[in-house]
Amino acid sequence: MESKVKELQDLEVQASASNFWSDSKAAEQTLKKIQFIKKQLGDFQNLNSKYDDIIVLSEFLANKELTEDEINVSYSELLKTLEDLEFKMMLNKKEDSMSAIIQITAVLEVQNLVIGLKCF
Repeated sequence: MESKVKELQDLEVQASASNFWSDSKAAEQTLKKIQFIKKQLGDFQNLNSKYDDIIVLSEFLANKELTEDEINVSYSELLKTLEDLEFKMMLNKKEDSMSAIIQITAVLEVQNLVIGLKCF
């Protein structure tokens, strides 16, 4: 995570340079990368915050100030956030952010339904 923070800082320094917009395509790519890293860091901070909440809630549970059901709700939210983040990390290649056109065609053949899927 520290490397991402450092990378973000470096990119923001580049973006604040006076000649940043001299190459508009490179500037656009830099801004997209800044946005992507900020989103990643925000996701990790959100996950870390939910984890910290579980730690605090477990102390309340130990003192019988809350029920297991209440902590289970927070735990479920933490797991959902973690699973979402794992999925996003799995799809973090350059082409994964591109859109796709999908055509689905259904054809009825003698008593079988054949479904064709074509990606462009």
